[in-house]
Amino acid sequence: RATLEDNVHWTARVGASVLINACWYNWISADGRTTPLLGAALLMEPVRRATVNGRQMPVAWRIRIPGKSVDIITQPLNDQAWMTTSTPYWEGPIAFTGTTSGVGYLEMTGY
Repeated sequence: RATLEDNVHWTARVGASVLINACWYNWISADGRTTPLLGAALLMEPVRRATVNGRQMPVAWRIRIPGKSVDIITQPLNDQAWMTTSTPYWEGPIAFTGTTSGVGYLEMTGY
């Protein structure tokens, strides 16, 4: 099973796909080989928003990696997974379905 190792910095626009303004991420194949992906290789689009801690924010995403035939929709297990720390952020477990299915973890800052 392949995975996506990410260190992505991005800015989301309401109602539009995510713009990637600085990123680096790797595709890790089932045999452990790592392949760098370029910014345009990953497309992210918010598909559902929720009011979290008094603000509207994306909680479900469509993530596409066309070059790897990946097209998934993520859903949080808990929309309200807001962390009130010195740098507040959203973090929590997710499930995803589409061209593959499974579970994962998502962290979002800047909301």
